[in-house]
Amino acid sequence: MHTSPKTYTGLIATLLCVALLSPVAGFAAPAAEKALDDHILTDQSPDSWAYEGKARALAAAAAAGRMTEMTPEQAAIDVLHYVLYLGVDIAQETLNGACLITFTPVEPGVGELVLDYVAGMGVGTVGAIDGTFTPLAWERDGDLLRTQLATPVSPGDTLTVLVTFDGAPQPDGLFGFQFKTRPGGGPIAASLSEPWSARSWWPCKDYPLDKATCDIMLTVPAGLIGVSNGAPLAEPPPHPYLNGAAAASPPGSPLPDRNDATTDLFCWREAQPISTYHLSVAVSDYVVLQETYRGLDGNLQLTHFVYPDLVEEALVDFDNLGDMMAFCEEKFGAYPYPHEKYGMALFEWQGAMEHPTATSYGSHFVRGDHFFDTIVMHELSHQWFGNKVTCADWTHIWLNEGFATYVEGLWREHNSGPNALKWFMKARSIFTWWDTPLLREAGVADPWYYFDNLVYHKGAWVLHMLRRVLGDQMFFDCLRDYITNRDHTHTTVSTADFVSSCERTSRRQLDWFFDQWLLRTTHPELSLSWLYETEPGHNVLHIDLHQTQPPDPLTGDAPFIFPLDLTLATAAGDTLVTLWVDRRVMDFRLPVSAAVTAVTVDPNGWLLHSADVIVAVGDSGASPGLTLQPPLPNPFHGRGVLRWRTATESSDRLEIHDLRGRLVHEHSLPPAPAGERSAIWDGHDRDGRACPAGVYFATLVSSPRDGTGADRRTVKITLAR
Repeated sequence: MHTSPKTYTGLIATLLCVALLSPVAGFAAPAAEKALDDHILTDQSPDSWAYEGKARALAAAAAAGRMTEMTPEQAAIDVLHYVLYLGVDIAQETLNGACLITFTPVEPGVGELVLDYVAGMGVGTVGAIDGTFTPLAWERDGDLLRTQLATPVSPGDTLTVLVTFDGAPQPDGLFGFQFKTRPGGGPIAASLSEPWSARSWWPCKDYPLDKATCDIMLTVPAGLIGVSNGAPLAEPPPHPYLNGAAAASPPGSPLPDRNDATTDLFCWREAQPISTYHLSVAVSDYVVLQETYRGLDGNLQLTHFVYPDLVEEALVDFDNLGDMMAFCEEKFGAYPYPHEKYGMALFEWQGAMEHPTATSYGSHFVRGDHFFDTIVMHELSHQWFGNKVTCADWTHIWLNEGFATYVEGLWREHNSGPNALKWFMKARSIFTWWDTPLLREAGVADPWYYFDNLVYHKGAWVLHMLRRVLGDQMFFDCLRDYITNRDHTHTTVSTADFVSSCERTSRRQLDWFFDQWLLRTTHPELSLSWLYETEPGHNVLHIDLHQTQPPDPLTGDAPFIFPLDLTLATAAGDTLVTLWVDRRVMDFRLPVSAAVTAVTVDPNGWLLHSADVIVAVGDSGASPGLTLQPPLPNPFHGRGVLRWRTATESSDRLEIHDLRGRLVHEHSLPPAPAGERSAIWDGHDRDGRACPAGVYFATLVSSPRDGTGADRRTVKITLAR
């Protein structure tokens, strides 16, 4: 690992950096959401979407979305750099600010600068800065601020415009900018602008496509700490596009008098381009915890801003962040914000947000028991997937959230092995309500739509299945190339960019794979039956496979194409075989070395699918002396009794499969004489976890002691909860 011995510094009054982790949240939910919380806590596997999604659903219900189209004037410019001076008045719950926007035209003859800025906030002075200040005419147009330039500008020109502003920001979209009181008392003011709420508290070009570097200067009440993106600076820096001149005192700047003992100044510089929804502010009476991480690009400060009453818990919950950082660097390349910082800044939201270098982290996650480690990893991984490489627009949000969700699973695999990843993905394979494509539609005003659980879970499944198709080495080569490719460095990408990158690295055509999983609304539903037969000179397993999913609106009855793994259980041991499935109806004849007694579909959990029926139709040498009786009761709650009769002495095995054909429970019974027998299933899986309510298939495999061959019978049994 690349971590050094930890050194913590508390109650630091000087300026330190903070790193906030990406969207994910957990909280004590109201009664209406208790069932979801119980599922999460029972499974002991916090789900980023389940926690983060609830927060976003509640926020979306409380504040209308304001998705808009980029205007032609906005599309005609490229913002290069923001300088944001922000005075945060905790007592009055207001902001007083000045923003310098430096831009260059991408089209000739641009005569107007159009910024996003909600109508409820105030505008003071607007003017151009180039050695001197030149006032410019401006007007409000709904949630737009239109400024007429003194003369039209064209590509190659660079112009800096100043806007001073003030007002009391209102909750917007999923959060916006809010003033709150911490659970333990004390103030907390913070922002969360995803997806399009930066405009609710400062004037900017509020679209992820246009990333820019930024300087953020915060004046806050004395004794509080102001946190933002990037590296801390001792004083306001020279403006990078004004001939190195300090832009420390523009007209209307809220910078304090250095002799003013009532306020403190905190200065931050984000040297890597970020989207406006990534610019973050958090202000409170934080205690600062700091640790040095030795990474691929040298030392990095892991810095956390935590509430005074949560210091001990935070020291525990964040103590393995260095290991997580080393894991990400090994898999995806160097941390994208070298020599700046990374860490958590606590705030009051029922979620978390991956602000570059400073993740905003809901305080209710801090418990001192590592329960929310997957949330910490989710937000950290966003520094690569979502922050360094950002979706060009919200239709491609799976490139952010699906990737971060899968990295959670990879971290579990790293610590606990492949079976941990299998169960992680299994818990995220409930697609009952997934009735839209993974690629989102444009122009939907409800921000909740872009953060549906399909985006997190199916997005992760696409990567999981791609890994199975490509193999481990090539898959991780594809992810690393996608991140480190210089065309994608700190820029924005579309799904087509990711597909093209994977095809370049793997030298394989992959449109067949991505089209079906990104654009179709259905999923493979399989009906499989098998028959073992002894033929002259060899043994054969016949497999009859049908894809039974309904027609897809896009592709009709076209089949899904995928590799399908099967485990064949035989007296000589288990054998793993792979079938290449590319038609809706397929028959396979597989030579086998011994009698097949069971077939398990997708044993290692690589395919997002359901299996309505797994029918073992027996084998030709099986004894006819097995009779399976109806379960009692059926449905059952607590204990279900399986009953059968054998005509000869045998050793029997009970298997329970779910509707997807996955073996969830099995146990073997000792040899017994012919006659009535029974076994009990208590509704738990092989690991002792409660299975969800639903229909299961109970299969009894009976192996006569005389070696005449196994017989098997299957019956449906319904588990009620």
